[in-house]
Amino acid sequence: MAAFGAILGNKAPLFPARRLADGFPRKKQFVNLNGGVCRALGRRLCNGVYRSPDGMLLVECKVSGSASNATNTIAFAKWLDVRGIPYLYIQAPAKIDMAGSMLPSCFIHRGDEASDVFLSMLGEASVNTLDLRKRFTATPQSVKQYFYRTDHHWNNDAAFEALCAIAPRVAALAGCDPEVVEPFLQRERWERKVVYRCFIGSQTRRTGTLFGGLDDVIVYSPRFRTKMTLQVPSKDILLSGDFRSTVMYRAGEVRPNKARADAYSLVYTGVGGSYRMARHVNPDAPIRRKLLLVGDSFARPVEGLLSILFTDVMALDQRCFVAGETVVGHVKSFKPDCVVQLNNPFAFGNARKRTNGMFEYGELR
Repeated sequence: MAAFGAILGNKAPLFPARRLADGFPRKKQFVNLNGGVCRALGRRLCNGVYRSPDGMLLVECKVSGSASNATNTIAFAKWLDVRGIPYLYIQAPAKIDMAGSMLPSCFIHRGDEASDVFLSMLGEASVNTLDLRKRFTATPQSVKQYFYRTDHHWNNDAAFEALCAIAPRVAALAGCDPEVVEPFLQRERWERKVVYRCFIGSQTRRTGTLFGGLDDVIVYSPRFRTKMTLQVPSKDILLSGDFRSTVMYRAGEVRPNKARADAYSLVYTGVGGSYRMARHVNPDAPIRRKLLLVGDSFARPVEGLLSILFTDVMALDQRCFVAGETVVGHVKSFKPDCVVQLNNPFAFGNARKRTNGMFEYGELR
C-alpha cells in the first residue's frame, strides 16, 4: 500500500494496511515496478526514501526520548562503577552529514540533536563517552565513503576505522597498555576485499532495485594466525577454528552479483539476523580481559573485529531478549572487566516507542 502512496504523490495511505501490504501477492515485483516508475519520472522520493543526486538513499529520523534514555544509562554506569567495572558509551553516527545538507528541507532528521542531548547528560554525570560522528559524518563526502548507498548501516571500512578508534580506548579502560593493540590495527596485516553488487539494503527493499540499486560489501579478514571459538546459543551455533571459520564462517555466501538482503550481517558472526547473545573466546588475544559489548546492529561488525583483541567478548542485543533476561543479569553471570555500549541515533526511539529496548538494563540491585 505504501507503494500506491508513492505513485499517487508519496502521500500516506488512507487507511492502516500493514498486514495487507505484507501479504500482498508478488509484493517485491510490485515494489520494484513502482520504484522503476518513480525513477523513470525523475522523482527523488519513493515510499518515504529520498534518493540524492549521487544515488545515496536517505530516510527521516524522528527520534526523541534521549534524555530519559540517558537517565537509565547514567544509573547503569553508576551501578557498574560501584562494582569496579568501567563503562564506556560509544555514539555511532546516523547516515546523514552533521550539517544536514544531504536531505531536502521537508525531511526531519533529529539524530544528531538527540545524540547531543544524550552525550551531554552523560558527560555531566562523568560517564565515559566516545563520539564517532565527526569521524564518519562530518561532510557528505565522508557519509558516501563510510555508509552503504542502499542501507542505513555503516560499511566495513567504517567498522574497521571504528575499531581503530575504540580499541586503544577500551584497552586503557580495561587496565591495559593501549599500545598492545597497535600491531593488530595495521592495515597491511588485514586483507580488504570488495564483493560487488551483492547487497539489497534496507532502503532499497522499500523502493525496489530499479529505484535504489545494489550495494557492494567490503570484507576485512586478518592475515595473521588466529584460534578462537564462537558461540550463539539461541541459534545452536558452536564453532572452533581460525577467524575465518568462526567469526566469518558464512562470509563465503556473500558473492558478487548474487544480491541478498542479509549480506550486511552474514560477513561477521554469520547469523544473518538478530541474536540475543554471542560469545567469542580468543585465548591468544593481546588484551587478556573479558569485554561485555551491548549494542544494536551497528555493533555487529565491530563485535567481530573486537574478538581479535580480547580473550573473551560477550555481545548482547536487548531487543532480542526473552522474558526475564536483562543486561544486569548477564553482567552478574559473565563478570566482565569492562562494559561497552555502542548505539546509533535510531536506537533512542520515538514519541510512540521511547527506547526500542536499547536503554533498558534490568533492576539495578
